[in-house]
Amino acid sequence: IVLCIVPTRDGEDLPEPDRLREMLRERLSAYKVPRAFLVLRRDEVAYTGSRKVQLEALRATALEHLARTRAEIAGHRYSEADVRV
Repeated sequence: IVLCIVPTRDGEDLPEPDRLREMLRERLSAYKVPRAFLVLRRDEVAYTGSRKVQLEALRATALEHLARTRAEIAGHRYSEADVRV
């Protein structure tokens, strides 16, 4: 699971990933705690006409970020091949 965070204000201070993960562990089952955190700009998130997040577009954006940074999650290193999936 990857948590995509979109700050409501530019330059907003966010908790450190370890602190955020600790807070989530207190509230969620272990398998629901994100393994990675992505901070996205508001213009990187697409919305429907009723202001709901377009999940397929968000998934594609997250995969692009993971591939660009060559992130490794649970032994899998993301690459350009993952973006085309």
